[in-house]
Amino acid sequence: MAQEKPVHEVRLGKVKAIIWRNETDNGTRFGLTFSRIYKTDKGWESSTSFDRDELPLLAKVADMAHTWIYQQAERGESKSDRQVRVRVTQRGFRTKEVIVDTTLLDETETMMSDLSNLYRQRWNAELNLRSIKNILQMDHLRCKTPERVRKEFYMHMLAYNLIRKVMAIAAKEAGVAPYQISVNGALQTLNNFLLSLNKQTDIEQWCRALINAIGTHRVADRPDRYEPRVRKRRPKPYPLMTKPRNDYK
Repeated sequence: MAQEKPVHEVRLGKVKAIIWRNETDNGTRFGLTFSRIYKTDKGWESSTSFDRDELPLLAKVADMAHTWIYQQAERGESKSDRQVRVRVTQRGFRTKEVIVDTTLLDETETMMSDLSNLYRQRWNAELNLRSIKNILQMDHLRCKTPERVRKEFYMHMLAYNLIRKVMAIAAKEAGVAPYQISVNGALQTLNNFLLSLNKQTDIEQWCRALINAIGTHRVADRPDRYEPRVRKRRPKPYPLMTKPRNDYK
């Protein structure tokens, strides 16, 4: 169980309580440490021992800390999301702490280890967005009016979902996960097969051949791969268009 930074401090006079929040597989747990501060020739120091006359003050500080912890628990029951600190440890890399915000509130059904595994799989979502923008060329919408931009967006989504549907069927036939099929390879195969569609007499056989061909385009499982946050496209050395096109001719 990893101890995090203090989340709250209760202090009365020279007695104080420090509250720690610890994320475990069973949810959030709070821990407390009590101390007494006193001044010496070297400055302020702390001690965990208390005199007889300081015990009533210690009891009051403990009661205030107890009340604060229960208030946090009540707020956690009524909130719509929860935050979990995930420690990412990998050999050869520095240990990192990532805060995962989730709407899965039941800490007994969804433990911290489950959220950690889900967070690790976020790379597939990044790849899906890249496929939409780069492979389907949706990174730059070409229509000018809002109505046509919406139509262009919907057509991209329709085409993407149809391609994904074919990839899912191919993955099932090949006995692999859908993310192991290449989107670019599936699109190229589909375009090549469409050229011979009007010449086919047996459409069912043509579809089976298409599914089998798409299933051969595999991508490697690279869960630890990452891409730098840099721009690949170079800007062109031309001024921006600030006038109608005919004024430049």
